[in-house]
Amino acid sequence: MILVGENIGITLLLAWLFYDSTFGLILLPVVWVLNSRRRKAEQEESWERQLQLEYRELLISVSSSLQTGYSVEHAFEEAERSIVLLYGKESVLLPGLRRLNGQVRLRVPVEKAFREMAEEYGSEDLLDFAVIFGFGKRLGGGYVQNIKDSARKISQRVELSQEIRTCIAEKQLELKAMTVMPAGILAYMRLSAGEYMKPVYHALPGIVAMSAALILYAGSIWLGKKIINIRI
Repeated sequence: MILVGENIGITLLLAWLFYDSTFGLILLPVVWVLNSRRRKAEQEESWERQLQLEYRELLISVSSSLQTGYSVEHAFEEAERSIVLLYGKESVLLPGLRRLNGQVRLRVPVEKAFREMAEEYGSEDLLDFAVIFGFGKRLGGGYVQNIKDSARKISQRVELSQEIRTCIAEKQLELKAMTVMPAGILAYMRLSAGEYMKPVYHALPGIVAMSAALILYAGSIWLGKKIINIRI
C-alpha cells in the first residue's frame, strides 16, 4: 500500500508540475514501473548488504568455536545463537542457518546442508565457500584454516564497502538535493508566477518542451545514481 500511494503521489506531482492537467496522469504506468524497480533494487541491495554482514559474523563465530575445540556441527549451532543475539529474529541468515542445523541433527552431513543453504540464498560468497568447505571436510583438509581465511577476507570486504559508502555519502546527499531542486524551482514559479507559466502548460510547444524537460530530468537522476553506485 505504501508503494501504491507513493506511485500515485509522484504521478500527481509530476502532472501538476509539468502539465497542469489530468493529461499528466498518463505517466502513472511509467512511474509505477520505474519507481517499483527502484524500490525493489534498493531492497535487494539492502538485503545483500545485510547478508554479507551476517555471513561474516557466521564465519567468525564458527572459526572461534572450532579453535576452542568444538566439532564443526556444534560450531554451527553456536553460530545460530550468535546470529540471534546480534541480529534478532529479523536476521536474513537465521532461517537458513536454522534449517542447516535441523538437517545436521537428522544426520545430514554439514557440508551438504551448508551447500544447500548457499544455493538457496544464491550468494556467490556462500557458494564459493561451500565448495571449499565441502572438499576440505571430505578430504580431511584444513577447513578450520579455510574458515578463518574466509572470515578475514569477508571482513576486509565489508570494511572496504563501509569506507566507500562513507566516502560517497556526501555525494549522495548532494545528488538528493540536486534531484529535488529542479522540481522545487518549478513549484516555486508555479505558485509565485502562475500567469507567467500558463503559456508553457496550455500551448503545444510548451507541452512538448515540458515533456522534453521531464525526460531530461529523469535521465539526469538515473545517470547521477549510476555514477555514485559503487559496488564491491
